[in-house]
Amino acid sequence: MKKHLWTVLILTGSAGSLYAQDGQSRPLKMVAELSGSYKGMLPCTTCTGVEEVLELSYNTDTTGAYLLIDHYLGKNGKEITSASKREGEWIAVKDIYDGKACTMLVLNYDNSDKYLFYALTQQGTLLPLDSDKRPLYGDIKQGLTKLDAIIVNAAGCGSTMKEYGHLLHDDTQWQARAETFVSKVRDVHEFLAGIELNRKDLKPLNIKVTYQEPCHMAHAQRLTAQPRKLLKAIPQLQLVEMFESAMCCGS
Repeated sequence: MKKHLWTVLILTGSAGSLYAQDGQSRPLKMVAELSGSYKGMLPCTTCTGVEEVLELSYNTDTTGAYLLIDHYLGKNGKEITSASKREGEWIAVKDIYDGKACTMLVLNYDNSDKYLFYALTQQGTLLPLDSDKRPLYGDIKQGLTKLDAIIVNAAGCGSTMKEYGHLLHDDTQWQARAETFVSKVRDVHEFLAGIELNRKDLKPLNIKVTYQEPCHMAHAQRLTAQPRKLLKAIPQLQLVEMFESAMCCGS
């Protein structure tokens, strides 16, 4: 049987009242700020590593919901067991880690009286802690990093992913999570056109090209300028506009 990686602290009460008797550790109004997608590779005693994904969304200014997924990986990078999933509520509090004040995330384990702890480092990484507020993996201080974007290279898929908030707007359990997810979704052209590219290392490409727009990119996502901007960034490349380039193929 696989050894579970998490150490939990058995307490009573809900996540919101976890530190009710400690005036210095009451829930902080940082839930919206900290919400998002976090991902990292964590150590494992019986496999090559655990790819962990943590989705944080918010319900109020002090409480939120989370979904935690662990993928246990073998030597070939494939899952060796089914992914484990946990969900519940979370809060952020002020606490002490490594002798210094820090922001601590407290996750209620499946709405029971069990909790998981993460320390927010100065680098923005969430570091898993045990019940004594020490790094869960000892000197191996590996944690989860917040994702700035979820990049998609298929126009149709990206279009649907950006609609999750609308598709789940009546689902009280998933609506907030869907909105958090949607806020990160970017088409690959949209993402690259929005950052500062390293143009000095681009090699000249002395050719003439045209561009036909993917239907879901042009009509659903309204992305037309970004692909052209990337093409024009290539030295010596000549872009010739196609007549009715946005005409849908009908598929």
